[in-house]
Amino acid sequence: MMIQEIAPHTLDNAYVPYAPQHADLVLAFDKGELLVNRETGRPYTYEQVMDQPFTKEDSFVYLFAVDGRHCFLAPRVPAEFIAQSDHVNVRSYGKTEPELQLACATAMHLRTWYNTHRFCGVCGKPMHPDEKERAMKCDSCGHLAFPVICPAIIVAITDGDRILLTRSAVRPNAIFSLVAGYTEIGETLEQTAAREAMEEVGLKIKNIRPYVNQPWGFSSSLMIGFFADLDGDDTVHIQEEELKEAKWFTRDTMPVNEAPIDITHHMMEMFRQGKV
Repeated sequence: MMIQEIAPHTLDNAYVPYAPQHADLVLAFDKGELLVNRETGRPYTYEQVMDQPFTKEDSFVYLFAVDGRHCFLAPRVPAEFIAQSDHVNVRSYGKTEPELQLACATAMHLRTWYNTHRFCGVCGKPMHPDEKERAMKCDSCGHLAFPVICPAIIVAITDGDRILLTRSAVRPNAIFSLVAGYTEIGETLEQTAAREAMEEVGLKIKNIRPYVNQPWGFSSSLMIGFFADLDGDDTVHIQEEELKEAKWFTRDTMPVNEAPIDITHHMMEMFRQGKV
């Protein structure tokens, strides 16, 4: 089940400048972990933090509603509050509360954007959340900045009953995954897939076809998955700065991924099971 598959739950991302109420959720983070109430083990409610200085700041903003319950973001919290809170890995909610996992990932995406757009890119003056739409506004020059979403492709390169899997040279303890990369200015998603295949593993591909896409707030991305066929020579030449290994697997020899939430391992599993 991928991260966006939360039915029957709903996430309504319409931006409305609600005033926080006692039962509303407050999503605050320390790096990549959600801060939760040490007594309850649950995310904080507004009633529990309403006396904290960070809820009075201009940056304390409305996020979205999960199953009709409003959620707010505290982009920056003091060290004392972090120390008195328990920390939860966002992905731990995947099996029990997938709606909370998606909400936290999306909140982390917005947290990154709010924290990196505190000052105007035009005149350098401070910015603040706009009152009418999800944007950061500069009162000095009127510049509006909207949330940044970075498109990235995942491409499964196949050759009949074989699929090419790679392992990152950058991430410690990397597991097998697929060729991936961010879209550059002036290129289509399909061109990104072809370029990344050539850059990372030295392979030409054809019949590049979209399969699935998903929001991926952990890296402020929109992930777009493609399947593509090998075009010609199957000899792999890895980009050593990016990869430490890349090799062909059959459906019978490739690794198994249980309950993947990301496109990469979902696509791998669909191929392993013969569903694509």
